[in-house]
Amino acid sequence: MNEGKSESDEQGADRSSGRPTRQVKLPRFIVSEPVGLGDAVKRITRVVGVKPCVPCEQRADRLNRWVRLEPRR
Repeated sequence: MNEGKSESDEQGADRSSGRPTRQVKLPRFIVSEPVGLGDAVKRITRVVGVKPCVPCEQRADRLNRWVRLEPRR
């Protein structure tokens, strides 16, 4: 899912700090395709009924740049 991904996510580094994005490998039954941590949190909060707002989007962008969840091969 490419929802909310920036160009820095595609390159694997945070443009503002130049640091690489951390990649966390999880079993395929937990995550089937790469997703940013912010997008994962956004999905969970929607399921429980929290409506997204501007600060939520900003938080999701920061978390996506910080950690990327990927399936193990």
